Amino acid sequence: MTIKPVLHVSPPKYPDKYGKEMRDVLTGARPWRWQYTPLIGVLSATIALGLSGCVTGQDAPDRVPLQSPPIHGEMPGDPSDQLPIEDSALLATLIPLFEYGEGTGSIGCMAIVAPVFMSEEEAFAILRAAFDEAGLTLGYEADKLLSVNLPLTNIDGEPVDSDATVRGYLVPDGMLAAHDLPVVFVSAGDVFDWHKPIDIGPILSFSSYNVRQAAKTLADNNPGLLVFYDPIATEIDYSEIWDIEQLDGESNEAYFARVDALRDEKMQAAQAESERYLRMQVEAFIAWLGDEGF
Repeated sequence: MTIKPVLHVSPPKYPDKYGKEMRDVLTGARPWRWQYTPLIGVLSATIALGLSGCVTGQDAPDRVPLQSPPIHGEMPGDPSDQLPIEDSALLATLIPLFEYGEGTGSIGCMAIVAPVFMSEEEAFAILRAAFDEAGLTLGYEADKLLSVNLPLTNIDGEPVDSDATVRGYLVPDGMLAAHDLPVVFVSAGDVFDWHKPIDIGPILSFSSYNVRQAAKTLADNNPGLLVFYDPIATEIDYSEIWDIEQLDGESNEAYFARVDALRDEKMQAAQAESERYLRMQVEAFIAWLGDEGF
């Protein structure tokens, strides 16, 4: 055998998962609150939220901000120059947060017990179904609200003043038609969007999301805004999945199928528990409506 040097290496022809066709598909499937955000901003938030950083030490890079402001963003310039929320969207009474579900969870590269977050699409479907059962209609379209008091959050595990807010804007997930009431579902992604670094210390290998506190701050500081949040009701203990051993004579395909089946079962159970708590939030709001005479 004669060894010959490779004089030219052709570039690999991997499929571009963010090519024009795929970008068109992703753009068409974006939640309502992302309709005015460039796709790169959405992908940056998704990637950053999913990976959550596995870097520690003083040499850790600075957190990279989104390339475009999220829909839940701070207002540029003087807030007094912004248009106010439409009067029709205001109520005289602050609508309380109906707290069902812990609404907290942490993720990281070495997490053994990890939360199951609810997507905004899943949450909207659950909310709409729950309102339909009560004879109320949750519509899709909602105008952007300006001069909103947005909560300040921190996903690095640093304590945050629960009363701290910044003037900004957001696009509600929908409108409760009978009361012309904007509805917001606070997700882990929102907590990421509202993150404010507190110090310049090392970035930890995990991120903590206190969704319930962010939702409560949002509800407590904005009259006429109906706020729900991801209950994050159940965490998955992945050690039970990792400890599964391959049986004698069991093929790799059968073994991994068994592992995947257990993981899917646990995820579905966690999602079902979160759905139950989110429905309880809706039921508590409907009861509050009756008590307040609306």
